[in-house]
Amino acid sequence: MMRLRLPGSVAPVFQRRPVSPGPVVRLPPHSFPPPCRMHRRLLALGTAALAGATLARPARAAWPEDRAPEDRAPVEPVLSIRAGGGTQAGLLPAFWTESRDRGTLDADLRWQAAPGVAVGAQVDALRADRYPDNRHITGPGDVTLRTELRLWQAPVDGGLRWAVKLPDAEDGSQLGTDETDVHMDLELHRDQGPLSLRLAGGVAVLGDPLHATHQVWRPEGQARVDAALGPLVPGLALDSRLGPGPPADTQLHLRLEGACPALVGAEATAGLSAAAPGWGLRAWLGWGWGCHGARAPVDRGETDRGRADRG
Repeated sequence: MMRLRLPGSVAPVFQRRPVSPGPVVRLPPHSFPPPCRMHRRLLALGTAALAGATLARPARAAWPEDRAPEDRAPVEPVLSIRAGGGTQAGLLPAFWTESRDRGTLDADLRWQAAPGVAVGAQVDALRADRYPDNRHITGPGDVTLRTELRLWQAPVDGGLRWAVKLPDAEDGSQLGTDETDVHMDLELHRDQGPLSLRLAGGVAVLGDPLHATHQVWRPEGQARVDAALGPLVPGLALDSRLGPGPPADTQLHLRLEGACPALVGAEATAGLSAAAPGWGLRAWLGWGWGCHGARAPVDRGETDRGRADRG
């Protein structure tokens, strides 16, 4: 198997699991220095602010939020906060060659700033990795900013999702990639009785956003269904990222959460590809305000994969 290594510490190794010996191909050195972390952070903040400030300015009259009594699909509150933790077994983050078990503590904030417009942030406060040789590495994770725009309505709603991962996790300890990743997706959504159906697809741009040589563009997609069953909201989601570069990452998520305002829930994950974790469990506590003023739930950055990139 061929391994591709970029010069210096610009990027880690592209390799499928399991690791197998093979020749190393080195790319010629570049004449420009890698950008500093501050440049990448400013770019991420600027693009997220631009997406929220310039693209999303619909008038309230164009986006009626009142729901008919027969429309019983689950709703997302105007403002919600969730905090929790979880574990993943056999995780192989993008660009790294060694799998590990990872525990996380994280928090998520979402605010519907205007009808048809929502912004959010997810903070991986702590990541704890355990390797097969019993090594333990602990440190802070990444911060992900999100913008969600609804562009048209009925009979099928459509919109855009935009997420920017800030490179806060250390790449030297392999808790992150020290790069700014961008996710851009088009989403279709329809409420049918108590069901909320979603289909999304787009592209993830992983790596250095300023130097195209060090970028990896990967198609990604998600299919998701949520249901309102009294005080509970069960959900099922299938999401995937394909090549090139890191191998395909496909996961199946089964979740159960309390209806707004008590956003208490849990999620189980099963990996369906070599690069996906073998399994994962996650639980959280949360609260919502304005439970009748928003549309049905949106992707929270990871089933949030996102957890816009656990790598």
